[in-house]
Amino acid sequence: MSEDDELLAAMAAIWVERRPEVMGRVELLETAITDALEGRLDPDRQAAAARAAHAVSGTAGTFGYLGASAHARDLERALKAEPLPLRELPRLAGLVVGLREELDRGPVGGAPAPAPPPVAPPEDVALLVVGGGPGRAARLADEATTRGLPAQAAEGVDDARPLLGALAPELVLLDLGVPEGLDAALAFLAEAASGATVLAVLDPADEVDRLELAQAGVHAILPLALEIAPTIDEVLAVRERVRAAGTRVLAVDDDAALRDAVRVVLEDADLDVVTSDGSEDLFALLDQHEPDLLLLDVDLPWGHSGIDLCRAVRADGARGTLPIVVLSARTDPETVLEVFRAGADDYVAKPFVGPELLVRIANRLERARLLRELTERDALTGLPGPESGRELLRTLWDRTAAAGEPFCVAYLDSDDVEELNHRHGVAAGDAALRATADVLRRAFRGEAVVARWRGDEFVVAFGGLAPQDARERLGRVLDAVREGGPVVPDEPLPRTMSAGLAFRTAETDDADALLRTAERAAREAAQAGGGRIVVVGADATAVAVADVVLLEDDLTLVALLRHALEGRGYTVRHLADGAEAADLVASEERRVAGRVVLLDWDLPGIDGMRILREMRRHGVLEHTRVIMLTARASEPEILQALDAGAVDHVAKPFSVPVLLQRVRRAMGA
Repeated sequence: MSEDDELLAAMAAIWVERRPEVMGRVELLETAITDALEGRLDPDRQAAAARAAHAVSGTAGTFGYLGASAHARDLERALKAEPLPLRELPRLAGLVVGLREELDRGPVGGAPAPAPPPVAPPEDVALLVVGGGPGRAARLADEATTRGLPAQAAEGVDDARPLLGALAPELVLLDLGVPEGLDAALAFLAEAASGATVLAVLDPADEVDRLELAQAGVHAILPLALEIAPTIDEVLAVRERVRAAGTRVLAVDDDAALRDAVRVVLEDADLDVVTSDGSEDLFALLDQHEPDLLLLDVDLPWGHSGIDLCRAVRADGARGTLPIVVLSARTDPETVLEVFRAGADDYVAKPFVGPELLVRIANRLERARLLRELTERDALTGLPGPESGRELLRTLWDRTAAAGEPFCVAYLDSDDVEELNHRHGVAAGDAALRATADVLRRAFRGEAVVARWRGDEFVVAFGGLAPQDARERLGRVLDAVREGGPVVPDEPLPRTMSAGLAFRTAETDDADALLRTAERAAREAAQAGGGRIVVVGADATAVAVADVVLLEDDLTLVALLRHALEGRGYTVRHLADGAEAADLVASEERRVAGRVVLLDWDLPGIDGMRILREMRRHGVLEHTRVIMLTARASEPEILQALDAGAVDHVAKPFSVPVLLQRVRRAMGA
């Protein structure tokens, strides 16, 4: 028996052993769908069914039941919707039946179980992801779906071809390294481009003619090295540029029949059309309708021509970039030249052909959107710039305020960039900014606003996080920047950032005011030495005056701990004398409180164990967690501290990252 045969036999034996467990999950899915059809599926059982579908998908695919795996994956995606759409239930019932049928075909043999005929996917799938290595297509599809772009995955073009017809997707993301080979990928690409916007993922090492890709219909080329979230960022950006639906066109022509023809052609492509015979004031129309494109006839009987109107729009500062397409029966070279001299973007001759007019309009709209995107994004980092960042910030403020969610803004200032520019030139500083942008992009993905603000500064805004969680997320970002190492070989200057983190309170007027507060806090962090977070507005109503109270008389150790704790955004109060600490922290009239107390055993005046017992006697430990931080590390001493009410014990000398982890754990207790 060959090694392959042995492997197949072993997998078949494992499948026989595990099949009852898998079928039990199928029964759970059958029960859940039945309950849903009868209107009695509660959220907990729906979540359990989604988990069961996820498990079946992975197991079935591993053992060669590809059709069953596809059914289960589709079920999982549907069951994660809250609430479960009623219109989906008949399709889901069919999927469960098909799932059992696929698994009943028998154990895995020498070849994978044959895939079923394509199952009709949800009607709103907009993106088909094809290829990309094991599991990458599915991960891309999941990322797109969570970002509001419903997607379906296929491992290769053979699997994707039937889906292309069933889905009629708006977008296709094709990795040219599909299993079937480059020729098959190019053939599929041309087929897909006839009805969808196609993006190709290309390995720069592959010798592929980009002109050939363009001729086949590729709209954008993405590098293979791009990670999951940035890839979907690019897909969404391309989609935004090319989408015509919802776009408004103002068509000015004195011929009523031609206006009607333009309306029919453009509205059939889901464009919003406003028409005028040219007798009305053009700027009043622009103010009223705010079109995305202006379509002008040359010959108008009102004492002005379309060329005059074009010049007037181009001379207007607020509308100078509005795309303009001229539609005219005059095709002589002099008129065409005058049209373009007046500032028109394109020219279409009458009588027009519907598809040609649509393509010309779509091209102009896309270029306008691309130009807007380029002006709204920072060229160096690819992040939104301050103008678009501020708009996104305000939108997130409004959304979280309406939902009653927390909201905070972080203002980050790079401590090292100015010195890098001075020592190594602007290229080194630019490399540091790009590295920081990559860290921020990975850390926050699509859930937050991340923008480059100005110079070496960045802004991050996010909602829905409690203050402690927000501080921890930002602290990990500062750690990642520091741990990323120098951007210049052998550069001793550490990579650090100063951050101000401001939380919305009842007194905060708007997002701009919160941003200014975060900026001032970042300046404080920089003035305090950099590489730290200053927090404003968190826990404003809490009893505690500090996150961490540090009872320690070793001032060198105190300096290290303050830097580590304050660098993570914690507020710290330090007391060195045991008698003073007992009065301020442990008495009934205590004036200093903390969520966590780091307590040394050997304090001058009164020892730490006596302070701990006093805290317990006066009920302080009901609201405060104590971590003993001491050189006393024998087992009896550790047990004595824990019995007295400490929640943890860290022996000196200690690891700062370990201590921070213990503090985080105590904060969450």
